[in-house]
Amino acid sequence: MDELLLTIHIASACAWLGASILQGLVMTNLDTKSPTAASWWHTTTAGFTLKIYTPAAILLAITGMTMIVRSNDVYSMGNAFVSIGFVTIIIGAAMGVKFFAPQARLAAEAYDKGADASAIESKIKMGGTFDIVLMLVTIFAMISKWGV
Repeated sequence: MDELLLTIHIASACAWLGASILQGLVMTNLDTKSPTAASWWHTTTAGFTLKIYTPAAILLAITGMTMIVRSNDVYSMGNAFVSIGFVTIIIGAAMGVKFFAPQARLAAEAYDKGADASAIESKIKMGGTFDIVLMLVTIFAMISKWGV
């Protein structure tokens, strides 16, 4: 059971990190000469919040809490790595709902209207970089078991 929980936990983190890296790579190479494709991409990534990030965050929280309970008091919410993990889930969820999805919709609308979306895309890239760094630090904290 513990191996299954850990596998789901790791796979969920991989889905989150992988989606963030994918967004960054595609946005770096997004051809602004094709507003239809750019609009489609931003509309698609706005949906990542509900289709990728939210399920990953829920699975991370559930499997994380379950592993803490099953650890027979070896790990607790007082451990730094556990707290960092939960804070990352909260920050990631808030950024997805309040920042990434709305900004992606704004970028799509800009392309649909023939307007310049570069300022919006710059914000999305900066937020995406923060998200990737946050995930990598969290993964390192988990592997190193900070605070144990």
